[in-house]
Amino acid sequence: MEQRDILLIVCSLGAAQSFFWSLYLMSIKERNKSTFLLSILLLLIGLRVAKSTLYLFTDSIDIVVMNIGFSAHFATGPLLWHYLRRQGGHKLTRRSLVHYIPALLVLVAANWLSLESFWYKGAYSLLLIQSLIYLTLAISDLKKLLPKISGEKKTWILLLLLGIGAFLLGYFTNYVLRFNPYYLAPLTYSFVIYSLSFYLIRHLAKIVQEGDKKYRNLHLSKDELIEYANRINSYLNEGTPYLDNGFTLAILSDQIAVPKHILSATFSEFYKVNFNDHINHLRVERAKQALIDQPYLTVASIAFDCGFNSLSSFNQSFKKFTRQTPSAYRKSIQI
Repeated sequence: MEQRDILLIVCSLGAAQSFFWSLYLMSIKERNKSTFLLSILLLLIGLRVAKSTLYLFTDSIDIVVMNIGFSAHFATGPLLWHYLRRQGGHKLTRRSLVHYIPALLVLVAANWLSLESFWYKGAYSLLLIQSLIYLTLAISDLKKLLPKISGEKKTWILLLLLGIGAFLLGYFTNYVLRFNPYYLAPLTYSFVIYSLSFYLIRHLAKIVQEGDKKYRNLHLSKDELIEYANRINSYLNEGTPYLDNGFTLAILSDQIAVPKHILSATFSEFYKVNFNDHINHLRVERAKQALIDQPYLTVASIAFDCGFNSLSSFNQSFKKFTRQTPSAYRKSIQI
């Protein structure tokens, strides 16, 4: 068997493996947004590798097929970046779709964009540079993400970023820097997807778990609960951020670099309350002291100073934790 035949088989199997995992991830019952992004990412890379394989090993390739591959390449960088951001709890909005406009435009114009008059006139270089920009953004976000994840999920993210990064760099170094053969990019990805497949088989359940997934299936040890509780206490006591009525679990997660689902589990298992009840309890304790120390302030003023959005929510929380209304509590301490 000649080298050309071996390359054809390896690259073809790489594309097929990518398609397989894309379809499989789309079919699982507990598919979430992160899993969906990953399945689309693998589908698009599979299309790009398939296009490269056809370009290398066939005498002619239809321009529409070529442009579908280029469109998939345009979307790969943004998808990789958005997938990593999703692991950190970031939500994708409609504005996120702006990043996919170049891919969509190439797809719409697939019948008319030719190699000689478009791609070889600077468009292909622009595509490769765009990929590196998004790869850089992904690596930058990785520094913030790594402290929030651990175990198999962390290993998966590193393997994925390293593998796809090498794949994208293969095209860039071939066309822009001219120091490696074209087949290196699809060949690299073929070996990457084999490695990723092996890891997916062993750790699929933990890999598809979304960054903001509920804590119901999370099991934290006693030492882990104590560690996270100490980090929560230190932050809440240091600057009393809960006095801001816009303080949320997402803000706490970002400030102490602990994923929201782990924080939720800590509040539930360690404090035996949810986040909102814990924060409102702290606010009520602050209000109780203010009702004693600042008798000249109205109840409403104290409520807003302590982080409540309305007087009714303050009264409701105060009565929940003290079995008294704020006014009744103030009268009782003045007797």
